[in-house]
Amino acid sequence: MATKAFSKQQDKSEYYARQWYASLANYHCIMNRESWQFCEEDVIAFLKMKVGQNMPTWQRLGIVNSLIWYRNNVRKTDQPSLERVRAALQERVAHERLSRDEVPIEDVVGKINPREPDVIQQFRRQLRLHGRALNTEKAYVQKLRAFMADRGLKTLADFERIGAADVEAHLTDLAVDGDVALRLKIKPSTRCCFFSNMCSSVSLDRSTRYDRLRPREFQR
Repeated sequence: MATKAFSKQQDKSEYYARQWYASLANYHCIMNRESWQFCEEDVIAFLKMKVGQNMPTWQRLGIVNSLIWYRNNVRKTDQPSLERVRAALQERVAHERLSRDEVPIEDVVGKINPREPDVIQQFRRQLRLHGRALNTEKAYVQKLRAFMADRGLKTLADFERIGAADVEAHLTDLAVDGDVALRLKIKPSTRCCFFSNMCSSVSLDRSTRYDRLRPREFQR
């Protein structure tokens, strides 16, 4: 039964993957679809058109997931890289869900230790909204703790005096840390860019009502 259900899911995934790839090719007026090497910019342009048609974010996320399936299983390649686009849409879907339904944040990102500093709690939320793996989260949190210790930071309010230059100066060591590069298995430039963006966005978004969200048990 499990094998049959898996096969049915695979068939469904392939169906939608081929359908959305065909739609993407039609949008760009591609005649020879089999040899067309589409790129991230092609997908973004297609998604912007869907925004103009008022397609909801969760459906646009489905398009990207289908194109990634097509890339991996039909083209059997890792290009184009669409993970950045998918992560952005995943984050937007999560925020829209919170805003619309006032869903507890724990239902979206998992349970956060309330005893940790508020900075660390918010940092974990940002990482999970971006779909980062648990090992990646642990590595980044460790680096954030080192950054906070280096700059004497303890709370979210302390980050109001931190600028991009402060983060970039601390990232000098991170960029050449071979041990972290090995564990995370991503390019140093990509890793540093993401860590910098997370530090920049760690200040609390007042429009997101984290302070009024109810604690909820969540199995991560």
